[in-house]
Amino acid sequence: MASSEFVVQSRQKGEPGMLVPIGTRAEIESALALLNTAPEAPGGDVLYGPGFEMHFTAGQDPVLQILVTQTEDSSIFRATIWEIAKRLHWKLIDPGSEAHYNP
Repeated sequence: MASSEFVVQSRQKGEPGMLVPIGTRAEIESALALLNTAPEAPGGDVLYGPGFEMHFTAGQDPVLQILVTQTEDSSIFRATIWEIAKRLHWKLIDPGSEAHYNP
């Protein structure tokens, strides 16, 4: 897992070509707040966590996918995003290789 960017999606399978919602913004923000990740201001489209930023699609609720970008040391980023995906039952996709990870 060498990427510095991941796309987060639901592990659930949906209709072909359709994404399954991860959850509402409120649900996601509440879960991530317990993991030291939050927007700079309420309702923001970017959440900041240890070693990464999570970018929501503006105005999308429920959330279908999130772009996660590394901002600090890669060992912090990988360990943290892997643990978050594991706890929240998210699938990580490496956009460079299209590899899927289900921690």
